Amino acid sequence: MSSSNLDSANLNLWRESLDATISTFFGVIMSIMHVFVLVRMLTPEEVGMFFFSYAFVYLFVQITRGYGKAIRKKSAEYNSSRSRYLWSGITIIIPTLLIIFCLLFLFRPIANSYSSLYLSYYNILSIFAAVIGFSILELGKYYLAGCNEPALAEKIYAFPCKISLVIFTFIFLSIHPTINAALLAVAFVFSISGFIILFISPHQFTRPDKETIKDIIEFSKWSLPTSLLNDFYHRWDTILLGFMVGSLSLSYYDTSVRIAFLSAVIAVGLSKSANVKISGLHTVGEDILPVAKKLIIVSTFLVIPFLLITIFNGEYILSIVYGKDYKAAKWYLVGITVAQLFQCYRMQFESIFNGVNQPKQTTKTSFISVIVNVITAPFLVIIFGGLGVIYSTILAEIIRIIMYEYQINILFNEIIAPKGVFTQFGIFGILLILLSIIYTLFNLSSLSFLLISSSISIFGFYILQYILSSETREIVYEYKNGQ
Repeated sequence: MSSSNLDSANLNLWRESLDATISTFFGVIMSIMHVFVLVRMLTPEEVGMFFFSYAFVYLFVQITRGYGKAIRKKSAEYNSSRSRYLWSGITIIIPTLLIIFCLLFLFRPIANSYSSLYLSYYNILSIFAAVIGFSILELGKYYLAGCNEPALAEKIYAFPCKISLVIFTFIFLSIHPTINAALLAVAFVFSISGFIILFISPHQFTRPDKETIKDIIEFSKWSLPTSLLNDFYHRWDTILLGFMVGSLSLSYYDTSVRIAFLSAVIAVGLSKSANVKISGLHTVGEDILPVAKKLIIVSTFLVIPFLLITIFNGEYILSIVYGKDYKAAKWYLVGITVAQLFQCYRMQFESIFNGVNQPKQTTKTSFISVIVNVITAPFLVIIFGGLGVIYSTILAEIIRIIMYEYQINILFNEIIAPKGVFTQFGIFGILLILLSIIYTLFNLSSLSFLLISSSISIFGFYILQYILSSETREIVYEYKNGQ
């Protein structure tokens, strides 16, 4: 099949990625607004308990995400008859979620025995309801993305879904201000949004068949454990803080994560579109390395200036968004942003391996990364307190990227190390020194320095990157010309 005959190979990567990025950015802003509602209507300890519960929601939803990645990948390989992957996927997912329901109840006594936080039966029911709603949403998003509409899937998730989540969380908490009400708001909004996405996607009923189910399971035997491992890796920090430190540090950590994730929206938008694009290019036998190298460069376009801003203005930003009680979370915010830098690279590597039908590589690497995180985090928490989980994450991410480069070298006989990446770090160092001098020499108000540092970080970074990096100029050219 030539690239001219396969829609996914002809996908306009940069424009689709920009659309997905804009939607993701808005979605993250709504996530911050969601947290804003939580911190205004619940105590910091209750907010921490909500995120402790939500960590289990995300962990179990990775079952659906793992199958969803397989559905997205297989749907992207065809121009028609995609519905069979949707219905076959549903056939697999439903019994899996029923098993989760049983596991939740079995796990409750164990969790309560070792945790400083307490899960009631009402918590378990609320968590499971949120898992169901979230699963419907994720299934719809991955399937629609596989039908060459990754940006549309993100738009629906970011706009009507996230806005509704903020509104209904406020309504539910106004009626009954508890973490269970907040979880039920998640279940309600996500399930409705998921059904809307499924309705507008190609959904003609097709009887599930053994071959299609086998096809999904064959791919998901790697994508499923990868999703579980990656999410356990992310939730491990939250779970560990809940068990070892308590709800206040947990509240600092998870509220900071919501702000730090703003820096990763470009990488998220890229990964969703890149998975489809690389899958198409690989299917028609075209070289994927030129695209892969550019993905790595673009993935951190937002993280580096964002990191500069948080280093100098973290306390002020947190106090504005969440209140003065959260000023102490500054170094959580900075540390998590550093971790996001490496995770942006990780997203692109996963898109590359999944796109070339090598999901087992991401599974193996994720497993090792999780082991590093699980082993080192408790010791670092004992030494550094709540910040220890962040140091552990950064260490695990560095090891993960090194392993991905090693695997890329095995597959393609070269590593992905574009000059544009090293240019970015050089620019970061220059701007860090410049801002440090300004901060030291001038006695500026918090607001004035935020405006100045943001302007220098953003405009300085992008102008210098464009001037110094020929690869960046080529990416801009491709975007303008629709390539």
